[in-house]
This record gives sequence, C-alpha cells and structure tokens, in this order.
Amino acid sequence: MRHETNFIEWDHRGRWSEGQTEGLRITEEGWLVLAEGAAEGTYTTPEVDTLPFENLVACWNADTPEGCWVEISARVYLNEKKDWSPWGSWGRWSPYIERKNRGGEYPEEAPVIRMNCDILEPMGDFAQKLQIRARLVREKEGVTPRLRRLTASLRNRELPEIPTGEQATESFPTERVLSMPACSQMVRDPEIGNIICNPTTMTMLLAARGTQALPEQTAMTCVDLIEGFGNWTYAAAAVGMYGYRAYARFGDYDLIRREILAGRSVGVSVHYAGSREKAEERGLPYLEGAPCTTPGHILAVRGFGQEGDQEYVYVCDPAAKDDREVRRKYRKEQFLEAWSGRLCYLVDREPETKEGLYVPAFREASAEKGEDGRYRWVIDGRPYPVLPEMLSQKRSKAGRMTFMIRQKRDYPEPRMDANDLFLYPEPEEDGSFALPAGDWILYLMSNTGERWRAYRSES
Repeated sequence: MRHETNFIEWDHRGRWSEGQTEGLRITEEGWLVLAEGAAEGTYTTPEVDTLPFENLVACWNADTPEGCWVEISARVYLNEKKDWSPWGSWGRWSPYIERKNRGGEYPEEAPVIRMNCDILEPMGDFAQKLQIRARLVREKEGVTPRLRRLTASLRNRELPEIPTGEQATESFPTERVLSMPACSQMVRDPEIGNIICNPTTMTMLLAARGTQALPEQTAMTCVDLIEGFGNWTYAAAAVGMYGYRAYARFGDYDLIRREILAGRSVGVSVHYAGSREKAEERGLPYLEGAPCTTPGHILAVRGFGQEGDQEYVYVCDPAAKDDREVRRKYRKEQFLEAWSGRLCYLVDREPETKEGLYVPAFREASAEKGEDGRYRWVIDGRPYPVLPEMLSQKRSKAGRMTFMIRQKRDYPEPRMDANDLFLYPEPEEDGSFALPAGDWILYLMSNTGERWRAYRSES
C-alpha cells in the first residue's frame, strides 16, 4: 500500500496481501482476478487512519470483458458518531453495461454519508478513517474481470490545499511546456458537444501518450446515466481500459508542475467566467482569455512558464470553438482560483500492460445505397435502421448512440485522430440518411459498448 498525506493506492506494487480476499486470486503480474470456479469475489482493504477529511474520491483500473463487471465501495469512520458509516458505492463498472452511480440513494432514513456524483461525503461530520471494497462479478462462463489498481484521495475543504509531496519546498524551473494534441468538444456530436469536456480532455491525455481515440468513444464509455459525462471515477476507469495507470486525486500546484516536468499532461477540474461582468453576475472566478463561462469544467494542463513579470499556466481547453483555438494560456493566479477544488487526473506516460485489455472494438458493417439515393446501415448482413430517437438522450438512457462520419484532412502536428473532419448525419424516420460526396468512414457507437464501422468510397 502506497500512503501519502491525502492519497492511498493498492496495486501490484502495493501489496494486495495487506487486505482480505474472498473468491479471488493474484496473478503473476499482480492483478486480482476471480478464483477458479468462482463467479464472484471481493477484495477489502485494511482500515486506514487518515487526516480528517470530508471528500473521498475512489478510482480503479480494471479490465472487464463483456459479461462481467466490478463495483467499488467505501465506508468512512465518522468522528462525531464514533462509528463507521454504511458502504457507499460508485456503482457497477464496465463499458458494456448500464453505468449508474447510486447518487446518494441509501436505505437509511437519516443517511450519514452521500454520494455526490463521484465524491463520497460524510454529512455534517468529518471522517478520519476509510476502508475500500472491490467486488468482481462475472455473469457468463469463460470471462473474468481483472482489477489492476484501487486508489483513494481525500480533501478537507477547510484547508486551502493538502500538500502532495514529502518535501515542504521544492525548486522548479521557470518554464516547461509540453507539445500536446488538442481538440474542441464544441465541434463534436451536436447533442452532447457542450457537455463532454471530461471525456474530451481524457481523449487529449490519451493522444498525448500515443493512444488514439475519439471524444465520442470516450464519452460513450464513461457516461454515468445518472450524472452524465462529468463522473471523474468513470473517466479515469475509461482511460485505464487502455492499460494505463490512471486516477483522480486532490493535489496542489506543485503536483501539477512535477507531472509536467515528468512529461505528463494533467487534467483538472475548474470553474470560471470569461468576462468580469459574468464573474460578478455568476459569482465565479474571472479567467482572462477563457472561451466561455462555466460552473464546472475539465481541461488539460500542458505546461507552465513566465513572460516578463507574469506567470502563466498553458492549457488545452476543450471549450474553445474549434480545434485550433484549444491551446491557451491563463494567468497563474487566476488559474489557481478557477481550480479551487484542487482535483486533477493523473495518467502515466506508458501503459503498464498491453495484454488482456477489453476496450470495446469496432465491428465491420456496411452502408448500402438504396434506389432513392439514400444510405442505410447493414449490420451482420441485415438492415439496421438507425432512427432519430436512437441518437438522443445519450447521457441518460442506456443503448443510445452517436452516429458520425469522418474524412481525412491535413492538420498540423501534433495532431490526433479527432482533428479529422467529422459530420453528424441526421437520419429520417425510416433510418435512411444522406452522405456528402467523397470518401467517408462511418461510426455508430452506443453507450453500452456496441461499436460498428463502415466505409463509403467513391474512388
């Protein structure tokens, strides 16, 4: 177990054996999997003494093939009550299932904790101990979930920051800016483009590490059908599917600078106003040069530096109106005020494993042109009408889809797949749709793991 001031980690380097297992075994690589013949198993960490806290974020990296899932829960020791809380759950996780955070729905008439989206919070009290539990379940033969990591990060909002390093002071260079691919959320699927800052930022972090995905892929994988696309723990799990060590934690500015110096861009949770008038009207921090006004937003930090007497934080802000305007710089003092929650995403530069991953794969389909000149999806040799209602309410209804087409285009380095040209056809009530001239790749993706791809070529 790795234990810092406000961060605890259990993984193959951190002695799973300190906890209790039932129905599980540890592989040679150090991953937790179901024991032979077991359909369900649990891992329970030791009880961990901590500093007083009122926010707990748990994350996990797991591989869950279709037909199995994991569920992570935690309980905390409440100072005033001198007793443990009930277990609070982050919901069942797999890219192939309906993912619903419990959202604080517990059977107690007077609950003592609540799940505030992705944060477990004691209600009216502080906690000073914690315990995490992982449940691994398979629902069909021949598959097993694989848990690679558990993390817990803590915050006491009465403290301005919780230091994340062992040293009280460090000497940092004045500048380091990473070259990082960038894309805008605002040019993505029109139904969800303005609310997918979280998955768009995670897609940029993946691209910066050499793993290509599309923002809609990440969005369809990490959506919480109660909370939408803003669930930090689900987004970290979605990046972890690609084999990375990925997690959310509370930190300070020194943590960000250490990550940048190590060549790792960082995701952060901010809120800001793009004008002083909006800042005063909404009660939000003013961030000069920001593309919008938002009470909650995720962006990527790619560097820090100084120009004259002014220190800047260099970012990729997906709220920009197009891909070319995503790279921006914000005044350090204004950025720190906007980053008041001190939550960030950390992702290693290289995957810790490339074996046994279960990222939903694209299956080949076709788009056939009818006598009316319009196209229709054909999947597994059968017509598959994609109706308008199937493309709506992606953030709240299971099985809903995004439909988009892609055309290659020149774009300056560093580029990512998302910098190609993407359009979003609107099907008629019979499932038919029009395609513009040229060569296109067609994508159809659901929020429960279905992925199809087709090609239309005029050459």
